[in-house]
Amino acid sequence: MRPGRCAPWSKEAAGTWSAAAAGGIPVDDRSSALTYKGTWASSSVNSAWSKTERVSATPGATVSFTADGTELRIVATRRADGGRFAVVVDGTTVGTVNTYASATGYRKAVFSYTLGTKITNHKVQLRVLSGSKAGCATVHLDAVMITR
Repeated sequence: MRPGRCAPWSKEAAGTWSAAAAGGIPVDDRSSALTYKGTWASSSVNSAWSKTERVSATPGATVSFTADGTELRIVATRRADGGRFAVVVDGTTVGTVNTYASATGYRKAVFSYTLGTKITNHKVQLRVLSGSKAGCATVHLDAVMITR
């Protein structure tokens, strides 16, 4: 794949790219707390958290879970085929994440969102979005982290 083929989309919040924070309660992509709908594949990746990630390039595919804390972080892999996903909390879209990167980066906190100051349950859904270019639509979900 040629570098720059999947240039970042404009007018979207890409989130802060940093190493996944050590704090919080990690929920691995294989956890039964996560409910997948649509086409997702499990992938063995040595550099990923717990050596696995879930992968989808199907627009509309979702993963849903309950976040019972004050801060939510999404941990994913950034890649040259990286796609976009929407983050929906309690029925409201709170951000769109673009996981494109010219160089692969594993275990990255690609999105962070403050859920509130009190620990309460929130319904969270990640929804795969269409890529604007062919071959640039794959989401590689590694884990989610919830800080209490």
